[in-house]
Amino acid sequence: MSESSQVMVQPATQPAPAQPASEATQMLAVIERVAANPEADIDKLERLLDMQERVMNRNAEQAFNAALAQMQNELPTVAETAEGHNGKYAPLEKINETVRPALQKHGFAVTFRTKQQNNAVEIIAVLSHREGHHEETSLILPLDTSGKKNTVQAIGSTVSYGKRYALCALLNISTGEDTDGAPPQTPTAYPPSKSNSFATQCE
Repeated sequence: MSESSQVMVQPATQPAPAQPASEATQMLAVIERVAANPEADIDKLERLLDMQERVMNRNAEQAFNAALAQMQNELPTVAETAEGHNGKYAPLEKINETVRPALQKHGFAVTFRTKQQNNAVEIIAVLSHREGHHEETSLILPLDTSGKKNTVQAIGSTVSYGKRYALCALLNISTGEDTDGAPPQTPTAYPPSKSNSFATQCE
């Protein structure tokens, strides 16, 4: 008496569809093939490298703009908690504290540079994205010599003041009265800009 056995045949697993290579990846592959050829035209290789750089820069800028548009919808109004000569204002540390979570979430970092110019200081705020693109804005302010400040104090005061204005302009954020724990009103998002117009932001 023979015994029969059944063999379960598993259906063939379909391979996952290959993801299309990015434009930058395709360009890099072409460059590698040209570079591997000992008879390659150096001028052609340089043109390919220039094209690759332009593609990468364009992709980085597109990623920057997309991330900025998303982030601006999440930036709250910064509470004005410090007393100044002309009323309340939002101190730099408060602005940093408020915007830092959104910056980190979307891959941004803010840095500053300063340049002294006779009796003035130029403050440059730079917004950099993890994909490599950056935007910056700057302003030039006269030294704040009010209150009998010495030169060092005048520079420090001017730089702090300029950072507040430059940061607000760069991120297009607004300041307002302290809401004492109430949710702040979300400002309208605008496209990125290199404008040096500061209007009344951060006042």
